[in-house]
Amino acid sequence: MEEIAGQRQILNLKTKIRVLAVIGTPNIIYKLHYRNPLGNMLKRGVFGKLGLKDFKITYFNAEDQTESKRLRAIKKVGKYIL
Repeated sequence: MEEIAGQRQILNLKTKIRVLAVIGTPNIIYKLHYRNPLGNMLKRGVFGKLGLKDFKITYFNAEDQTESKRLRAIKKVGKYIL
């Protein structure tokens, strides 16, 4: 562990944070009407306070997609899972 300006640093500040969220609301409604509550809560309330800036959230909504698009999206999920 390092100390920077009197603070213990457990994680490197350049750590990449990637979140995959499964939602049942259409993406456009979730982002505009509800104002992206999950992304804002995680970005500002959790990772922002830890000093981690490289945060991206991806929403997956199977209801908005055709079957072929769903299958392609599910195959790409592997890059979000450790």
